[in-house]
Amino acid sequence: QGPAGDANVSSYLLTGITVVVTGTTLSIPAIDQSIVDQGIVIVYFSNTGTTGPWYSLPFTNGGATISMVSFGVGAVTVTSTTQQTGLDFRVVVIPGTSVTKLNVSNPNLNFRNFTAVANALHLSN
Repeated sequence: QGPAGDANVSSYLLTGITVVVTGTTLSIPAIDQSIVDQGIVIVYFSNTGTTGPWYSLPFTNGGATISMVSFGVGAVTVTSTTQQTGLDFRVVVIPGTSVTKLNVSNPNLNFRNFTAVANALHLSN
């Protein structure tokens, strides 16, 4: 893989995931060392089979919290305070060079809003 550029913004959809208290690892091949060093990884979730909104992590509802605890080369780890089943995840990987351009062209972008991020990065919803 070459140096990161705008064309290297990646979006992954993983469906039907169970998140356990000890952590569930999601395979995200676009996360290389340059992303770990300089990029951004944003994780959103929705309930499998729904057309409802995408919620950004960390997310708390009642007594349950779903969080991204870490990301490294090739993977993101998410946990939940109680086991969660039937979740879809959207993982957006933005190289450092694209982060700079994105901030300049969209200075008030709300990264917690998947629709806003998808529109700014021209991702499919």
